[in-house]
Amino acid sequence: MQGLAAYIFRRLLWVPVILLVVSMVTFALGRYAPSDYVTLQAGPRANPETIERIKEERGLNDPVYEQYARWLGNAIQGDFGESTRYRGVAISDILFDRILVTIQYNIVILFLVFMLGIPVGTFCALKRGTWVDPATMAVFLILASVPVVVAIPIIQWIFTVELGVLPTTGWQTRDVFGVETGLLSTEAIMPITLLTLIGVAGVARYMRAQVIEVLDRTTSARRALKGSRKQSW
Repeated sequence: MQGLAAYIFRRLLWVPVILLVVSMVTFALGRYAPSDYVTLQAGPRANPETIERIKEERGLNDPVYEQYARWLGNAIQGDFGESTRYRGVAISDILFDRILVTIQYNIVILFLVFMLGIPVGTFCALKRGTWVDPATMAVFLILASVPVVVAIPIIQWIFTVELGVLPTTGWQTRDVFGVETGLLSTEAIMPITLLTLIGVAGVARYMRAQVIEVLDRTTSARRALKGSRKQSW
């Protein structure tokens, strides 16, 4: 379990780096899009002088690195500006509601990934040398290798269009011990199942390697003990 804890810790160390890269990509997509938000808000009838004045007031003519630093600083404080789609609505009001949904999903998915990955990896290690080991790992590796953007339409087509058993969208909240959550609704089954199966392979492979290492050490210790007993006789 110490090796598993170290594995989780190393993964968490990458979180700040990943968030920084994501922030850069997000800023670049908004900054270098074909049309900027000032033009969208001003409307098609706005004259170029008005648009240029607004850009100057909002610092859009500053160097890109200054714009990024200012944008990142505001984002860290929770200020993401105003939505260009919903006039007069702060982006944080829209974003935080969806973040709460994402957090709920990811907590459950992370729990299920380890709950499935640990026993699957242990099982494969115990079945080393048989066809069960590579066959089991191959199934989860195939699931992990399929991009989400490819898997989602297939799953939706099977379970929604053909079978009609699962909805594709929505977040029906229920009050559970005073907490509003949508994890108990049928809308949560599809994303949780799909993302869990995709994540099992990584934990299972790591757990398999750790269990095999422990088994090899145990076998070596037993052989050494038998050898010492024979020598003593």
